Amino acid sequence: PNNPTSNSLEREAVLKIIDGVNCIVVVDEAYIDFSQDPGFLSLLKEKKNLVVLQTLSKAWGLAGIRLGMLFAHPQLVEYISRVKYPYNISGLTIDAALRGLEDTARRSIWIKAILEERSRMATELESFPYVREVFPSDANFLLIKVDDPAAVYEFLMIKGIIIRDRSSVPLCEGCLRITIGTSEENRALQNALKTFQP
Repeated sequence: PNNPTSNSLEREAVLKIIDGVNCIVVVDEAYIDFSQDPGFLSLLKEKKNLVVLQTLSKAWGLAGIRLGMLFAHPQLVEYISRVKYPYNISGLTIDAALRGLEDTARRSIWIKAILEERSRMATELESFPYVREVFPSDANFLLIKVDDPAAVYEFLMIKGIIIRDRSSVPLCEGCLRITIGTSEENRALQNALKTFQP
């Protein structure tokens, strides 16, 4: 799934690129845990030019440590290891990551809660008359098209609610990006939007 649309690329199209080029293809799977798409990790042994990136920032709830992971064919990992900085990850970051990775049950609970909230939020947002479209999502956020994105954005900022105005992104004209929060945070957003006067 990509940012800002939250949509997954068609798997066959990505495979066609991987198989059709004589260079490294990098697939960013930062949001894969929120998608029905199986991702590309299982193809690493056969696709020697494939690099898959993932992060501990989203589904693992470890955004503060700013740690990502690179997966690739062992030969490609060996080449990449030759040019990376030595000691590029602090000991504290490693400790936090290892502790976080041990708690897979917590991760599963978070993912389930986010998916439920995402579905509920999408349904709620569709009911507002100034919301033109709620796009399907494979991520932990929703992209919505509204009549006046700047006005909605400013209104929510005044209320202390931060969303992202993506209306200046090509093909996202009129769109806002809303990250799925806790049920309390999402209710606060919905209650604020109910009082918005276009």
